[in-house]
Amino acid sequence: MLCFTLLSFCFSSLCLGDVKDPRAGTSYIDKETLSEMERRRKEPKISQEFSRGRFLIYDCKQRSFVCVNEPSYLLCREKRNLGYRAKRLALPCAPLKEFKEQVECFNKQYSLIHSQSEKSYCQNSKNAKY
Repeated sequence: MLCFTLLSFCFSSLCLGDVKDPRAGTSYIDKETLSEMERRRKEPKISQEFSRGRFLIYDCKQRSFVCVNEPSYLLCREKRNLGYRAKRLALPCAPLKEFKEQVECFNKQYSLIHSQSEKSYCQNSKNAKY
């Protein structure tokens, strides 16, 4: 019971932003960081890696088009760049496009899912040896 009381006190103190660093006299978590944490907590998660948003990517592992948020889009781009630097033939994902509204991303996702176009987003043609 004591552990639960202590945890709930710590959590409420962090949420209120009133926990101070005794050495620096500043808050551990500022209000901007708290609002960012709250936004991330409330955003719908698509998978372990991605949250829903207005950026279209192709997830090569799952073989699917996905509308993700900006941090997920940037993570995809970074993973792709790491794949290029490591000279891998198969890339993990492909960042495709940013949309103004999430519904636009969903519409494009739907049309791409139902099209019969060739999907070569995951191939690293720079390092391919033919």
